Amino acid sequence: MNQISNMKKIILIASLILFASKTYSVELLMVIPADTATNVPVDIDISVTFDQEITPGELLDINISPSVKNVSSVIEGNNLIIRHDDFKPNTTYIITIPYGVINEYNYFDITWSFTTGNSSEDDYILERNE
Repeated sequence: MNQISNMKKIILIASLILFASKTYSVELLMVIPADTATNVPVDIDISVTFDQEITPGELLDINISPSVKNVSSVIEGNNLIIRHDDFKPNTTYIITIPYGVINEYNYFDITWSFTTGNSSEDDYILERNE
């Protein structure tokens, strides 16, 4: 009986370790626009990429400063996409994704900044391909 009880404890501990490593092992790979980027198109969507699929926590807590209107967020696989009305030209924006917005990424707030230019995303892509 004692061996069975010990085996159940070992299985429980192993299950908890496996659950914890799977639940909280998401790594942040990339943000678009990049941190400190300049001349960013005013109509670019914000994208945050993780190394594996993610699930949403409280997406309404995402902050863009200065504020923009009609912000919405969607998760597509391992990407968090933040859509919004156009940014103002030549303005520095700070994006903050608070702790807990992504269920698997509970380490700390994600914060970065970038500065817009005057162009749209279509103009920006054309400039890069010329």
